[in-house]
Amino acid sequence: MDDALVEVRRQFRQRCSGDLRALRSAMREPRGIAATSFQTMVHRISGIAGTLGFPELGAAAVEVDRDFSRDAEISLAGLQRLEIALAEVAEPPGDLSAR
Repeated sequence: MDDALVEVRRQFRQRCSGDLRALRSAMREPRGIAATSFQTMVHRISGIAGTLGFPELGAAAVEVDRDFSRDAEISLAGLQRLEIALAEVAEPPGDLSAR
């Protein structure tokens, strides 16, 4: 894998770690995070995750992002899928440099 892509993926994983904390906080206390900042975070993840080789995360984020764009209620199941996918990217087992 190209060194530049490895670095971009590393930075994305780091950002996902912060996103995961924000998501978990929002799930515990829904009023604790501004809806617009949460929506921006989800939209950003949905746009880049698949491009960087994280299709499960991208799909989970797209699902939640669609709910936002339709002004639909965000499902708990969708948020849980997003949480799991974020954790798999942000907290992978083993050596990060091999991914």
